Amino acid sequence: VVPVNLSAGEHTLELRFHPNQRVRIMNRVTEDFKEHRIMIQQVKFVKVTNEENQQDHSAISPGFMLKKNQKVVFLGDSITDEEHFPQQLKRIVDKVFPKNGIKFYNSGISLNRTWDTEQRLARDVLPLKPDWVIFCLGTNDAMQIEPSAFEKAYDSILTKLRDAGIKVVCLTPPGFIDERFHRSAKYAHTRDRIRALDRTVDYEAGVITKLAKKHGCLVADSLAALRDSDLPRDRLMANQWHPNQEGGRMMAVSILKTLGFTVAEFAKTKDPLDLEYCRIIDHVERKPYPSWQNKLEVFGPARKSMIGAASYSDNSVSFFSCADGDRKSVV
Repeated sequence: VVPVNLSAGEHTLELRFHPNQRVRIMNRVTEDFKEHRIMIQQVKFVKVTNEENQQDHSAISPGFMLKKNQKVVFLGDSITDEEHFPQQLKRIVDKVFPKNGIKFYNSGISLNRTWDTEQRLARDVLPLKPDWVIFCLGTNDAMQIEPSAFEKAYDSILTKLRDAGIKVVCLTPPGFIDERFHRSAKYAHTRDRIRALDRTVDYEAGVITKLAKKHGCLVADSLAALRDSDLPRDRLMANQWHPNQEGGRMMAVSILKTLGFTVAEFAKTKDPLDLEYCRIIDHVERKPYPSWQNKLEVFGPARKSMIGAASYSDNSVSFFSCADGDRKSVV
């Protein structure tokens, strides 16, 4: 044991996990350290002088918003946890700017909803003091809560991140795809339910766009890139709601374009698909997402008795007058 004298003030101990201990390409922040056993193979203390601490941005083009030596946290559910788009984004950045010094942390946890993520910000994100948070939420919310609850929790997340001085890129969720495109995959949701869930993601994308504007955050429209591109959607999705590696590439390209990556920079990766996806996204028609708040005068005040019925097939709620059977629907 070698004693180390530290000067007064705050100090940070950063633990780098062994590759065999559930860490893939990046550092991970996924769970409490209580009862979490790790093997520390090496501890290294580095004294950073003022000269060494000065950032040199020369290795990164001025138009790219991520700068040398910054910290970036990927935040989200299993779509982030599985690392398809974080892995692809890191690959592209490292290939184009080899000495970028950017540290990427993956804080995706499978099955997370917005309120789960909001509750763990103080544990998994804020202590890292990241410069950027790139996060994708909404898939699990679409299956469990109404858009108003999603909006409330999402707004709280953005508020806390912005109050901490963190810059944010919001991703619209990748949406849902009919299982019939994947004959070998396990069946999870019926076709009518998948259609309804995909429509719900439209509402969530509208909420995300609105809240990002409110908080001054960037938006990478992954939903449009995956659903409205020239590529068949089943080529980009691994199952009903998870993107595959190619879907992850499309999401990563969408994020990087939002952060200022140029066509010329994508060409530097020497991977023709990076450049192809960049050009595909340029030609995606961006349609406004619908508001989930629909106001409808169903029947006049005299018709007080009615029956409501929900339909997954057309993602609508219909109201029938008990008096004469008249029908009014709201999608």
